[in-house]
Amino acid sequence: MDFSQIIKSLIDQNMRIAYHYGEVTAITNDSGTYYLSVKPSGSTTAITKVRYLRSYVPRVGDTVLLQVNKSDLLVLGALAAANKTLAPTASRSTNQTITTSTQTKISFDAVDSDDWNCWDLSPNPTRLTVPIAGRYLITATASFEAAASGHRAINILKNNTTEIARSDFLPVGNSIDTHSTVVTPSETLAAGDYIELRAWQNSGSDLDILGAGDHFPTLSLIYLGP
Repeated sequence: MDFSQIIKSLIDQNMRIAYHYGEVTAITNDSGTYYLSVKPSGSTTAITKVRYLRSYVPRVGDTVLLQVNKSDLLVLGALAAANKTLAPTASRSTNQTITTSTQTKISFDAVDSDDWNCWDLSPNPTRLTVPIAGRYLITATASFEAAASGHRAINILKNNTTEIARSDFLPVGNSIDTHSTVVTPSETLAAGDYIELRAWQNSGSDLDILGAGDHFPTLSLIYLGP
């Protein structure tokens, strides 16, 4: 379909650059490059393959600004609002028991900055699910209760099969809790992928991941761009 007439209708002939409202109707991937379909305000037809700034996390239904420069179109980003970031952090406020020599997923009971609904208390409280394909940074923290013997480990798991980051450590002593943070490199994830935090220890008896104080367990999913 020829969208030249739609584009022409957006251009103010007295200006080199014009700005107009639009609504995102679709997000597409063409040979690894992401584009938007945007329906300009007042139009019933969407313009396809519109480029957008990498700092904008696109979502179908967003109201955006179209920059028009002659026949060139660019989405500058969503209008300022509280729900325009993608960086949820799931957390747990109570202790969780980790059985010795057993990989155990942390079950979270709260989430912060989750306007994209990445976390769901039921049925999957262990997961953060990726809402849109792109590159992500994933971080996690956890503290084991004090014990003198054995090893400790936390790791970030993708889709229940692939370990993408891990931290192994020894306890400091039998009177000091052991705390660890794990961070992934930039990770390319598809929409629908999910991440989880697992804990492991082999002290010879059950140990708790601590849910109180300054070092309660967390899992964060931070969008870096397409």
